[in-house]
Amino acid sequence: MPTLADVAKRVGVALSTVSAVLNNRPDCFVSEETRQRILKAAEELGYRPNYLARSLAKGKTETIGLVIYEVANPYFARLADEIEREVRKAGYQLLLCTNRDGINVDDRSNLELLSNQRVDGILVWANRYPLKVTPSHFPRKSSPASLS
Repeated sequence: MPTLADVAKRVGVALSTVSAVLNNRPDCFVSEETRQRILKAAEELGYRPNYLARSLAKGKTETIGLVIYEVANPYFARLADEIEREVRKAGYQLLLCTNRDGINVDDRSNLELLSNQRVDGILVWANRYPLKVTPSHFPRKSSPASLS
């Protein structure tokens, strides 16, 4: 998989210049010709952003976790769809987990999964029964959560 360094080498510019162009940073002062050469090289090489590296650098994953009962139920499918729409509008992705009966997955294991993925926030729909969680279930103290 091609890296930023590969694109920079092909174009003959600094890695920081490639990063600034590909991330559309407002403080990037390069000529339009250089910008187009970088974009063309990235496309030709098949460059794709490394979201893991980006999340480590930024300190956030731009991902929200959602735990709901099931998606086969039209109510929950619509709920998940609406939540995803709003999450995407805010520039985030949605990681969906279900806690329906019969699949041996509970809220605790879903929260552990989301914690391991370092999501930036968690929404939990748990009105079927009392949800017993503590702050240790959440990935970082700064992660917002909504428990219904």
